[in-house]
Amino acid sequence: MAPEIEVGLVVMDADYSPSEGRMSRAMRDLSKVAGIILAIIGLVWILQGFDVALAPQSFMTGDMTWVVWGVVAMAAGGLLFWRGRSGRR
Repeated sequence: MAPEIEVGLVVMDADYSPSEGRMSRAMRDLSKVAGIILAIIGLVWILQGFDVALAPQSFMTGDMTWVVWGVVAMAAGGLLFWRGRSGRR
């Protein structure tokens, strides 16, 4: 029998491993939703940086810095979405 480890109010077996490196379904869904939201935010930043007429007007309008940040946000959102689909850590 494996020794038990007390962590706060939870007692766990020392041999516990969460399903061999896979994310739970709830975490996969959360990762996909967060990825979609981040990608949409990135798209808005890109549109504002390029001063596209349909984007909301703000201090970001026409500033190419926001295009770069938008691309970074979209890439991070795509990575989160991809990780949520594959379920790997």
